[in-house]
Amino acid sequence: MSSRDPTKLAPSTPYKPSSTSHRTSLTANPSTPQSRFSTSAFSSPGGGIGGASSLHQVDEPLIFEIGTRFFRAGFSNESAPRCKIGITPELYGRVGLKGRGGTHANRRTGEPAGPRIRNTGSEEWELWMNDLRLKDLGVVEDLMERVLREAYNKHLLIESKSKRLIIIIPPVFPLAIQTTLSQLLFLHFQPPTITYLSSPVLSCLAAGLRSALIVDIGWQETTITPVYELRPLPAYIKFSSRGSKSLVEVFGQLLWNTIKPAGDDESWWRIFSWGEVEDLQSRYGWCKSSAEAREAARQRARKAFGLPVDKEADEEFNEDGERIRKTSADIRAQRRREAIESTEVEMVFKTPLLNERTTNMALPFEAMSVAAEYAFFLPSWTNVENFTKEDGYIPTPNVDELMEGCQGRVEYEDESDYTLPYLVFLALLHCPVDVRAVCIPRIVITGGAANMPGLKARILGDLKELVEERGGWNIVKKRNAKGDERRRELVEKKPKKVEVEMLQSEKDDLRIKYAKIGGVAPGTIRGVETMGAWVGGSILSGARIKGAVEIERERFLSTHRM
Repeated sequence: MSSRDPTKLAPSTPYKPSSTSHRTSLTANPSTPQSRFSTSAFSSPGGGIGGASSLHQVDEPLIFEIGTRFFRAGFSNESAPRCKIGITPELYGRVGLKGRGGTHANRRTGEPAGPRIRNTGSEEWELWMNDLRLKDLGVVEDLMERVLREAYNKHLLIESKSKRLIIIIPPVFPLAIQTTLSQLLFLHFQPPTITYLSSPVLSCLAAGLRSALIVDIGWQETTITPVYELRPLPAYIKFSSRGSKSLVEVFGQLLWNTIKPAGDDESWWRIFSWGEVEDLQSRYGWCKSSAEAREAARQRARKAFGLPVDKEADEEFNEDGERIRKTSADIRAQRRREAIESTEVEMVFKTPLLNERTTNMALPFEAMSVAAEYAFFLPSWTNVENFTKEDGYIPTPNVDELMEGCQGRVEYEDESDYTLPYLVFLALLHCPVDVRAVCIPRIVITGGAANMPGLKARILGDLKELVEERGGWNIVKKRNAKGDERRRELVEKKPKKVEVEMLQSEKDDLRIKYAKIGGVAPGTIRGVETMGAWVGGSILSGARIKGAVEIERERFLSTHRM
């Protein structure tokens, strides 16, 4: 019989039968087992309840991230959350009901208008709001309890009493919501401790940095937070009301202006569903580059003054009349523009309040970038047009506005309505010099709307142009830069040629040094990718560092204070 008879081989599993395991352990020589059971946290979770619980130790915490629209939950030392639960109108009512039901009738069909109509129709798609005057804390507590029970019972599959909690919250979080959440967790789920961490710090940590400028484009607002040595600087945080919600609102308004009858003043959110509009915007929306947006603004300015619109010539000539040869980058950019202009998007959507009527539309692909222009880059007083406007998707400005200058008009606007690049510039400008020097080459753009194609590059490109236009980071803006420079030349002593050459050689040596080590020269505006705040919390919890502020269950239930 062959020595490799399969009947004589050892079993493939690392565990031997119970009848022979004790006897073989006494007689056989000690040897290394063929395989071992891995308890690594990065292993794929096993099926069933035992698979999820056996992979994690008792002292490893759970990571929760609470946002306005989504709730994420998962285990420590993992690269992604186990679940992402969205807030929908179905969570507000009983099982099987859509929303809380409506009492208002639509004036077109006479049917119920779906969820209860309030300010903008988005309240039943949000877990909480910054303005708590329009939100019932009891309803918020019930929603949180339903979301937490779904996360524990369907996704985490683990006992809630044995795990510490790390909860990631925005830098400015309503204290009433935080107290309600703590009371809910300690009473119904009974974790031993809860640690609250700020999302900008964890986003910075997930990017592999200790200091950065975190631009978080959230649902309700955009928050710009400087982080220095893993410490947020609350005194220099900037806020903007332009967020993902503004983007969805503009997209829905553009869509409704395209199909509505003439003279109809109905609001778009009474006709469309927020979920439908958000899905269309996430699938079709994109953002123009800085050069394309600058050229479009120049053409609108020419049209405002009654000048003919420039058409790009096939051949360009220099001052001597010689033909300028286009580079490969120019050819690729021209082909890209031609492809964008000739491409159409087939859009299919339903209008729930118009007898579920299905509408098919073929819109230009270029029009899908207009929503980002209105939401993030155009002044707040710009009127929203539609997707099929013949003269352009963005209205032509008045001559008076152009003569005043956009920058002068913006400075009189409320800070929450500033465009995103200008607000990022102000955040860096108001920071101390040492913090600004560290944050300029480390700008992290995160959030839900940050995944839109072209948005990150557009913000950084407009920021570079704004810095070059203002001539640096001086807080006092010069009105006559050329005249000041001329007077300085007359007063100051002109340096010698040798000194100028020495300074230039030192700058060249510095550039060569940074090029060799692969670093970025100081003052270079650069964006850095991040894996998200939840991953940062997972990394921090894996380091087993005790939080500076931990809320214990017994102490909170006795004092009811944070």
